[in-house]
Amino acid sequence: VGRERGDTDPRLTESEGALWALRQLYYRQRQHAAVRGTWASEARDLDLPTAPAEGLRWPPSIFLTPSGFEATLPLSDGRVAHIAEDGRSWVSD
Repeated sequence: VGRERGDTDPRLTESEGALWALRQLYYRQRQHAAVRGTWASEARDLDLPTAPAEGLRWPPSIFLTPSGFEATLPLSDGRVAHIAEDGRSWVSD
């Protein structure tokens, strides 16, 4: 049985799954900007699938910045997964 609707690989750690999910948001943001000329300020504007991994606090938060956007997902251990408009992703304490 294959994965459905953007589900992450169950072998990924929580932080890896969150970064993968944010990568999908990044691609949707790029598509949104190409069509509309602006970054989406809310996840609902990107037609994202349902939470791609169990336990992720979905949907991600999106913050518009002077250079583009940053999206975040909180992790259960208190850390936060991030992705920026340039595709750079990281996990912070």
